[in-house]
Amino acid sequence: MPPTDPNEYEKAVPLIRAHLAKLERAVDRTRALYSGQPYDVVRPALVEALGEEDVQNADPQVVDELARQISEGRQEPKATSPAPSRPPKPIDPPPSQATNPRTSSPANRTNPSGSGSSPVG
Repeated sequence: MPPTDPNEYEKAVPLIRAHLAKLERAVDRTRALYSGQPYDVVRPALVEALGEEDVQNADPQVVDELARQISEGRQEPKATSPAPSRPPKPIDPPPSQATNPRTSSPANRTNPSGSGSSPVG
């Protein structure tokens, strides 16, 4: 059960930060040496680097994912990266059928003779 006393959280924060710093050092070192190399080479190197940093009980799925990203040569943003300075631009809603130039042009209208959906030509 997680601690509910705020003092317990304050005690845990430095330990968590230290653990994450070790993890980040191991990943950065492995990425610098093995980026773009085969997964079968990267994963054992990452496990070794984690051991050298004394990172205990790393989740195997996390290790697998990190090794895959390093193998692919991907640079993932760090958790400490600053947020974008401005929010992304909202997506405009699609235009209505009445104002859509693709559906209101003569080439896209159906034949008025009622012979189906072939364009007027």
